[in-house]
Amino acid sequence: MTIQADILDLVVELTRDGGMTTFMITHDLGVVAETCDDVVVMYAGEVRETGSVKQVMTAPVDDYTRDLLAASRAEPESP
Repeated sequence: MTIQADILDLVVELTRDGGMTTFMITHDLGVVAETCDDVVVMYAGEVRETGSVKQVMTAPVDDYTRDLLAASRAEPESP
């Protein structure tokens, strides 16, 4: 996890200092919350919702997005 965090910090720093845009594809919503300004939620190759990370994470309008966020917040089941 330390290497991942270091790489993400470097990407964010280079993006902001260089005045450029970075496009990231991930299933890790924690990474999205920590490193992105805007987000596009997709399902089966179809855009379901777009917006700022804050808006989408706190007040999603699409049912799929709400379910995705709820699933990511759920406690993992014990074996």
